[in-house]
Amino acid sequence: MKNSKFKFGVLAYAGILVILIVVLLVYTWNSMKKYEASQSQNVIEDLVEKMESGDFSDINVAFSSKFESATDAKSIFTEQIKGKDLSYKVKSTSRDVATYEIVCDDKTVATVNLKGTNHKETFKILVVCDWAVDTVIANIADGKNAVCVNDVLLGKEEQKGEAVKAFDIDLVAQYVEIPTLVTYEVKGLLNAPTLKVVDAKGNNVDLSAFSDYSNVQIGYSEGEMDAELLAYVSQAAKDYSDFFTKDLPGCATSTKGIEKYFPSDSMYIKLAESYRLNDMWMYSAHGGREFRNFVVDNYTVYSDDLFTCTISFTKRVVLTSSKEEKLDDNNQIYYFVKIDGEWLIAALTDAEK
Repeated sequence: MKNSKFKFGVLAYAGILVILIVVLLVYTWNSMKKYEASQSQNVIEDLVEKMESGDFSDINVAFSSKFESATDAKSIFTEQIKGKDLSYKVKSTSRDVATYEIVCDDKTVATVNLKGTNHKETFKILVVCDWAVDTVIANIADGKNAVCVNDVLLGKEEQKGEAVKAFDIDLVAQYVEIPTLVTYEVKGLLNAPTLKVVDAKGNNVDLSAFSDYSNVQIGYSEGEMDAELLAYVSQAAKDYSDFFTKDLPGCATSTKGIEKYFPSDSMYIKLAESYRLNDMWMYSAHGGREFRNFVVDNYTVYSDDLFTCTISFTKRVVLTSSKEEKLDDNNQIYYFVKIDGEWLIAALTDAEK
């Protein structure tokens, strides 16, 4: 009889213990689900998905500019990331605020601040809270390539016709955005206006050459190339030329000597390799290689990632067999793009066409 009571007590105790364990596991599971759901990462992922889908209905874009209104800024920002893949990275976190950067095409296009409220402790180790988007601060360029009349920034209302690309070269477009030429027209002014033009470098364009502002035509930023860049583009042009005349060391065995001047997938390296394998052997033996009248001019800056220049020279060699002098004239436009901080040749065109 006593054994039966003892067994019953043990079973009852074990049953109660199992029930308590199940209740504890369910509570723990629910707490962990709430903790996971409360994490700021989930909120930012939902926000990124909305942005990628073009849904900005419940997103307020904070923007500070003396030129654009908040409504215009939101519209511009939406167009800026429309149809593009977005990602995010953590900038900083604290108990109440989590800051993320939204990234598009390797550039930060917005900073998002999340605010945590209703903090609750679970098991004295987990803090559950409600995270929500506090602000979305858009990164929209301000003051670059700007045209102002009487300190008012000109926009689409003053634009005449469609923007026209400065040039249409696919080999350049695959690395950077091709800049455009825009015509603005302002009518009905009673007094002579003040005019301000800011170039791609952020510098004010000198307008002193214009007697009045009835018809002002301005191109992209032009000027003198700094000494270090001048030395680099000059050496690039000379090495590229020397490759095809067998004057560049190692050119007979590989294109390594010119690869540093071009993007890794450049068509020009592929053409150079084909030339090396099939045609280089036909170039006549020679000596006395000399660059004459070497000039780098027409340096034009289109953006922080794109410039062009014209490089012209006459290359002189003396043929070994006949001792005759051979002259080769070169006049080409070089299109340099910045990739991973390096200026590389994206394209070459004939400057005389």
